[in-house]
Amino acid sequence: LPARATEQLLALGHRARTAIADTPLAALAFAAWGTRAGLVVAPSALGEELGRLPPRALPLPGPALVALRRLGVETLSGLLGLPRADLAPRLGEEVLELLD
Repeated sequence: LPARATEQLLALGHRARTAIADTPLAALAFAAWGTRAGLVVAPSALGEELGRLPPRALPLPGPALVALRRLGVETLSGLLGLPRADLAPRLGEEVLELLD
């Protein structure tokens, strides 16, 4: 189905990338930032695959992205490696909600 949808969109002159994952937010992140179009992420690999993406793959607030850049965090794995107690004060409650 994703390949067919992509082909039809391309035929209409649109660019498209698809991805399938356990959650809509994960699928969106993979479609936009994944290593290849048409990516299907198995539930058992979701955490590892998400960990490779940059923080900007999630709809994080701009100030949070700037703070992460200053901290040298280049991947979601790096973000998840930060002490959770420090995330809300440094990056905002919204970041915690997105990660949950």
